[in-house]
Amino acid sequence: MSVDPAILEEIYDNAIYIVKDLNPIDKGDRYVIDCPECGKREAWIYKQGAMGRIFCNRKDKCTLAQSNGLSLWDYVQRKEGLDQQETLERLAFYTRVYLPSLSDDQIQAMRENRNKKDLLEESHRYFRESLFTEDGAKTLEYLKGRGYTEKDIKTMELGHYPGYANTLKHLVSMGFQVNPIPEVFEYAKRRGEYKVVFPYGDLSGNIKAF
Repeated sequence: MSVDPAILEEIYDNAIYIVKDLNPIDKGDRYVIDCPECGKREAWIYKQGAMGRIFCNRKDKCTLAQSNGLSLWDYVQRKEGLDQQETLERLAFYTRVYLPSLSDDQIQAMRENRNKKDLLEESHRYFRESLFTEDGAKTLEYLKGRGYTEKDIKTMELGHYPGYANTLKHLVSMGFQVNPIPEVFEYAKRRGEYKVVFPYGDLSGNIKAF
């Protein structure tokens, strides 16, 4: 989804209105808040210049602290189960920022992007669960033989690839449209016998590829 950077900057400069449910306290250049991941009061968000991201101090105890933070966009989207357009509108509503009207093509593009994101997230969940099934036993054994503990595997969110046909079958059963085949899965036909799945994401934690 493409959004005017000036609009996002104006939204994120009013971040306090987005994180009210996290009990923000003004601490000068930032707001101290309850962490949306671990629940501890060791998270914060800068007032300006941080690209609208939530950070946590608990380096070894919180998944949010072990990443590059959580964007306000993803925080609101996940919390309220919104699509891309709805998220933008909700952020603008919270911060009282005016949004120009979008064309039908723009709205359709956002819907397609949201469907792709949901498809990747569901695929990732399926791959992770498959690793601990009978079908994934050899892959799990391989990873442990390479020195990965079960904790490492879960922290890294590794998975098992159960095959191209099984993956598409699962996605269809979950209501996803896979005709035409999503381009992100075209590579899957060339995986051969390699079954280990490593997720690749962007700075916001969104899955982009495997």
